[in-house]
Amino acid sequence: MLFMGSSGFPDENEYDSFLSEHGGSTNAFTETEYTCYHFEVNREYLKGALERFSQFFISPLVKAEAMEREVLAVDSEFNQVLQSDSCRLLQLTCHTSAPGHPFNRFFWGNKKSLVDAMENGVNLREEILRMFKDNYRGGIMKLVVIGGETLDMLEKWVVDLFGKVEKGCPLRVNTGFDLPIWKPGKLYKLEAVKDVHVLELSWTLPCLHKEYLKKPEDYVAHLLGHEGRGSLLFYLKANGWAMSLSAGVGEEGMRCSSVAYVFVMSIHLTDSGLEKVYDIVGAVYQYIKIIASVWSPRVDIQELQDIGNMEFRFAEEQPQDEYAAELAGGQWDSDDAARGSEDVFHGRINWGQ
Repeated sequence: MLFMGSSGFPDENEYDSFLSEHGGSTNAFTETEYTCYHFEVNREYLKGALERFSQFFISPLVKAEAMEREVLAVDSEFNQVLQSDSCRLLQLTCHTSAPGHPFNRFFWGNKKSLVDAMENGVNLREEILRMFKDNYRGGIMKLVVIGGETLDMLEKWVVDLFGKVEKGCPLRVNTGFDLPIWKPGKLYKLEAVKDVHVLELSWTLPCLHKEYLKKPEDYVAHLLGHEGRGSLLFYLKANGWAMSLSAGVGEEGMRCSSVAYVFVMSIHLTDSGLEKVYDIVGAVYQYIKIIASVWSPRVDIQELQDIGNMEFRFAEEQPQDEYAAELAGGQWDSDDAARGSEDVFHGRINWGQ
């Protein structure tokens, strides 16, 4: 809805037309706790694009006549993921979380959920404006601009164009929910769309946002996801139970939020492995015990540092709009700003303490 006109540029197609006429494009994506808007355009038209872009966060029109089309767009996106096993599993994860928890909801939205809300007396436009007022504030926004002009010029444009965004205060997340998010020891079975057998084991961790220089969850992912001789996967393959294994905390959705981190081990099973689920779960926990008793952190951390440094040195150049979105997601709250702006570039590449 923000893309569909602002007080400064009321034409519904102004922004898209400007970008397409000058070699550019735009997109946006929504995660569990944030939405990222990004665009790219030919260098000489960057300021014009920023003028139009900034107005979305200052004075959006949120036209009522455009809402019906957006409801259809939301429904179209929902229908596209109906046959996605990963999306279906995500919704099962929501459904099985504790009642009253922020995760326990329908995360997608579709025509039915929106129309039902309106039929129950919800004014959709007022709700959008309320959400905009509560959440689209400078205090919790991150902005990255990549351009060919001097840094002084880019900074001037940003100050002039985005200075009118309402400041607000940094958002402090407090769910007020201390109970476990999911019941431990539960097994759920979900019929797959694709012809695959996947076993997923998950563990809930506290939020580790502030541990980004240490990345403890990535050390564990490296150990559990190792594929060499003597590894868990090596054992499962030797028994004919599994074809592949991955482990770690994803960077998206509920698996990496200010509420909690969710560490997931995903094992692609053979037909034989499907009949040995409980044996496999037992092997996982036995392997964890072995690691805890014999792990040599100095050796493994050095290996991870070497791999990370090599990936950083020989990383392929990213499209600029993707890089800008990544940097915006890598910025930290004001409480962490004292650690140095260079930490923005650490991402998940370098290994710290």
